[in-house]
Amino acid sequence: MIKYIFILFTFCFAQGIVVPDENIKDLGKGWYEATAWVEYHEDITKAQAKEKAISRALKNIIEFYSGVEVSSTSLSILAETNLEMDLDHFSQLTSTMSSGMILEKEILEGKLIGSDFYTVTLKAKVGKLEGENDPLFKLEADLNRESYQNGDEMIINISSSKDCYVYVFNILSDETVSALLPNQYLEENYLAKGTSIRVPPEKGKITKFRVDLPEGKSQATEMILVLGIKADKDTKSKDFDLNIGDYKMALTQLMEFIMGFPRERVEQVNLPYVIQSID
Repeated sequence: MIKYIFILFTFCFAQGIVVPDENIKDLGKGWYEATAWVEYHEDITKAQAKEKAISRALKNIIEFYSGVEVSSTSLSILAETNLEMDLDHFSQLTSTMSSGMILEKEILEGKLIGSDFYTVTLKAKVGKLEGENDPLFKLEADLNRESYQNGDEMIINISSSKDCYVYVFNILSDETVSALLPNQYLEENYLAKGTSIRVPPEKGKITKFRVDLPEGKSQATEMILVLGIKADKDTKSKDFDLNIGDYKMALTQLMEFIMGFPRERVEQVNLPYVIQSID
């Protein structure tokens, strides 16, 4: 009888937990506030639950702003391994240049509700590129693999259907961005239509990129972002520069750079990948 009462009490307590409302507030000037929650269980850490809730809140804001359902980046290798990783920290880099992009965000609160839910409240600024995409402008890119061991060589192949300038960025989970092309060693980033380039080139000052795990990590998920900025008809040399100082910047700066162009001039390819330590 005592055991029965205890179980009933626990059930009633769980039933009494109320998850927060996920309504979105328009704060004006492109800023929105949203709350999102995810189920919290023994298979994920508190940090992973927080990332998932942040991703859900950002996705909800973009969909509210644009009225368009957003599909997040995915990585097939994760479904085939036991790696406890996800790509939620790249959610603001989904292919949403026409519908909306997260330009800035601020986490207001993150907490557990009972033992079953993790909730995040944040505010974010949203913007989008003006105009429509050029259906004849196709940018294609691929990595030599999806899963690397620490120290492996990375090769990126890129092709385009239009004359364009190519920018290649490596984006880490801490939202640090490094420019792989152009940089102080690889300056030429013009790509003629119908041709392809290899990054890094087979000849030059830099001929190899090697992936590197963050200190203290045994595995990591990162992403290569390839941008193609269509060249103007009469352009013969680079007509714009990305001022990134030491070639590292915050994700916000990258978003601002992308927003500086009309939609018909820009194409984007996301290439997520996994790094694992060598056993």
